[in-house]
Amino acid sequence: ETVLCNSAECASSDKLPSHKPKSVSKYSFGSLDQPSATMAELAATADAVLLLVTSMPSTTIVEGAQANLRNIFRGKKIQVEEIDGVDANNKTLRSEMFALSNLRGQYPQVFIRSGGTLKFVGDAEAVKSLNDCEDIPAEVLRDHPHIETFSKVFAAFLPQTSAPPPPPPAPSKRILEGIDNVMPSAHPTHHPSDGANATARGYVILGRHDSWTASPPLTMDINGAPHAVVQEEHDYMVRGLALARLCPTGSLDVVVTCMDGSKVECTIRVQQVH
Repeated sequence: ETVLCNSAECASSDKLPSHKPKSVSKYSFGSLDQPSATMAELAATADAVLLLVTSMPSTTIVEGAQANLRNIFRGKKIQVEEIDGVDANNKTLRSEMFALSNLRGQYPQVFIRSGGTLKFVGDAEAVKSLNDCEDIPAEVLRDHPHIETFSKVFAAFLPQTSAPPPPPPAPSKRILEGIDNVMPSAHPTHHPSDGANATARGYVILGRHDSWTASPPLTMDINGAPHAVVQEEHDYMVRGLALARLCPTGSLDVVVTCMDGSKVECTIRVQQVH
């Protein structure tokens, strides 16, 4: 909350007090034997947020308002330059800032120094209101662009947010080795789905037993038809497949269902054995 200072505080605008709390940080220009900084000189320096405060607050209300502003800017990770209004070195600058804001004798006040000019933002209540507007839904702010928010007013001083991390890559499909056995055989085997006269001596190697650590494979779905997985001596296998017909392009996406019900997407890469 911003309040008018009392007579003692206003008097301090023209006279340096004899005591200042050591715990209050201040930003002062020049030294006691140097002329007071002017607003033009201040504007010529780097862009910044300026906080006009008093190191001798006359009431706890003023003290609390200053602390609240410090907390807001600290929470937003914005560094501010504090100008102590009761410091004699800042007498000229303080008077010019009062003239710019038209709030003589009030503490605290917030200004923005940008591009060589000073702009008055508001008192403690105005900045608190800007911060409260951050809670307005985004769609409301979009439909009412005249509404000012803290992030809009102080956009140039907010830390740059890093780009969101890229989405994790899609899990790669497990590659299975398919063997299309076209070598002549005196005893061809048949698979029920391949027709009575079609030889089906192709097979798919799903991998060694210890490569399926989560759950053993149970069936392999090829074009909607489940095929039983057999645990052989070293590997899990699916036999009796006419791979030349099932995957004429040499590659086929399948889904393996495990004993725990989980499903694993796989790709069969087929090679022919003559």
